[in-house]
Amino acid sequence: MTMTTEDATPTPPHSAPGAGPDTGPDTGSEGGPDTGPDAAERLRLELLAFKDASGLSYAKIGARTHYAKSSWERWVNGKQFPPRGAVESLGTAFEHEVAPLLELWDLADRDRSERERAAAGATDAGAATAAGTDGDDGTAAATVGRTAWWSTRRAVAAGVLAAVLVVALVLGLTRDGDHSDKAAGGAPGATVTATGTPAAAPAPAGSASATATAPATPRPIGCSAAGCSGKDPGAMGCSQDGQTLVLGKNQDIVMELRYSKACSAAWGRITYAAPNAIVSAENSDGTTTPYAVKWGNDAYSPMVELSGDKSAWVCATLPDGTTRACTDHVKAPAAP
Repeated sequence: MTMTTEDATPTPPHSAPGAGPDTGPDTGSEGGPDTGPDAAERLRLELLAFKDASGLSYAKIGARTHYAKSSWERWVNGKQFPPRGAVESLGTAFEHEVAPLLELWDLADRDRSERERAAAGATDAGAATAAGTDGDDGTAAATVGRTAWWSTRRAVAAGVLAAVLVVALVLGLTRDGDHSDKAAGGAPGATVTATGTPAAAPAPAGSASATATAPATPRPIGCSAAGCSGKDPGAMGCSQDGQTLVLGKNQDIVMELRYSKACSAAWGRITYAAPNAIVSAENSDGTTTPYAVKWGNDAYSPMVELSGDKSAWVCATLPDGTTRACTDHVKAPAAP
């Protein structure tokens, strides 16, 4: 049935009897989706079928889903692979059955990851082959020399790293941009947040620091707006004025959308999580920056742009990958 108004809710392409086999997931004899290499193209065809059935413009779809109309145009026309959150947004914005679409998205994303790993493996193998073409003459001696040199380098590096860690603990450094925070006893898993105030270590009697403390030198801002996308908020100096715009929870995981006015960018932070839980900052341009907890119970994501009329939010996925939740979509605070 042809839609005659942009406000109508589209009929899900999968709900119509006799839906064409070229646009829906092939369930096969065992009920599982097809794992062929065309999953990304089939997902694109599903999104195109949804748009055609809805009769809505890209602008109208963008307004309902909080993603930019230009992003939907790129996704539907196959110019760019859509983020999972964009596909999920169709379910809440249009009461559309998105489970088959998410299956296709998972398959396509898995195919893309496998191709990237294969390409990386081929590159590594080529480098190893090139490195192994040295002649036999003097090879053993050169290998011994290289081993001794690298051993010395590792020893020096270990000593420098230990000194840096001691200084960091004494000074009580704290920022969003450090995934390797340690608890007071040296155990992993505790994060000193930007709002915390760690106690300063006592200065030795008679030292200059016992009577005066030198102010910390601000880190220069390394990016702005779109230039911050995908970058570390701590390394770029954006965490220095970080503030939490919105909070949310996914079971025990606490989600925060952090924002830097100086950088016009936002990032996600999760606490009370577990290894393999994923935090992702996303914005209305379709940019998404996932990051998994490596160890401990917290992590923060790379940044996305948050300026002008753009909105952003943070999502958290449980370690088993089955449950994903997101905060409300918010815009950058208005200038005072």
